[in-house]
Amino acid sequence: MTTRDVPTPPATAAQAMSDAEIDHILQALADACDYLLAAHAEAERSLAALSAEDDQSPMHSSPTGTVRPDPLSSLHNQRTIFAENAEEDYQAATQKFTAWWADVATCAVMAALTRTPLTHARAAAADPGGRMDSEELALIAPIPEAQRQLAELAVRMDHGLSFTPESGSGLPSVSGQEFAERLGLAIKVTPDGQPVLVDDDTPEARRRRLWGEAWLSHKAPLLPTTEEFVHVLTSAEAPSETVDAITEASRAVEAAVAAHVRANELTDQLEQEETGTAEDAQAWAEVNALWQRFDALPQVLAAYARVLTTQLPALRRKRQAN
Repeated sequence: MTTRDVPTPPATAAQAMSDAEIDHILQALADACDYLLAAHAEAERSLAALSAEDDQSPMHSSPTGTVRPDPLSSLHNQRTIFAENAEEDYQAATQKFTAWWADVATCAVMAALTRTPLTHARAAAADPGGRMDSEELALIAPIPEAQRQLAELAVRMDHGLSFTPESGSGLPSVSGQEFAERLGLAIKVTPDGQPVLVDDDTPEARRRRLWGEAWLSHKAPLLPTTEEFVHVLTSAEAPSETVDAITEASRAVEAAVAAHVRANELTDQLEQEETGTAEDAQAWAEVNALWQRFDALPQVLAAYARVLTTQLPALRRKRQAN
């Protein structure tokens, strides 16, 4: 058998990806995100069109105690339900894929700047459709030991001291399971009935493990701050146009996340203090504008990832020159 006849062995999760492999996955992610963004926009248009039909059609009501079959109205209701489900599903998929693309693009740029390899496991960590075994999970971000121990304590407290209305004894739940799940852990029960925490290999658990509060609160990956990114870029003597492009894209992501934070703050404040004045109306208009900015986060993340993907060759050339 010649060398050319020897099959290429499959890449192991711990193996570093080549530049060609990184380029391939970034292009595939770009294609997937472009498809989902377009599909979600179409789903939004379809739902809006059905809502417009509702606004234009007269309201029908039957007298109490009577039955008036209306197949077309029922069909319209079913179409609306289908459209709402499709819009929600495409929105969720778009959030997951654009976050994944932004995450991998960031890792790829950091790998080029710092010569830290990007492994197959790390690139696949946020894959919305993939599972990982225990050995592969061990290759991605570890859960801080202090948080793991706190989760174990909370789960044990819930298991042994939980409040039962029947007996009226014990203590109220401390939400151990919820806390563990937020960390990317799952609960399994041993044959003797004791709860133990294990690493959860589901995509949602891996996103929580990788990105923590950024994903839980904002459906965003955990990215370097603009200042951190600029520092690394300038330390590596990246071209000024590359620094400017990444800076602008990074600030756009931060602005969308900040809009979400501010929208929640204003909403809480208005719900507690609303007086029905013109000032309240202006404040609610500001809230709506902030929500619109945040709702565009998937598009902003895609733009961020596209900038990083586009600038990657220039950063590699700089690396090779040095």
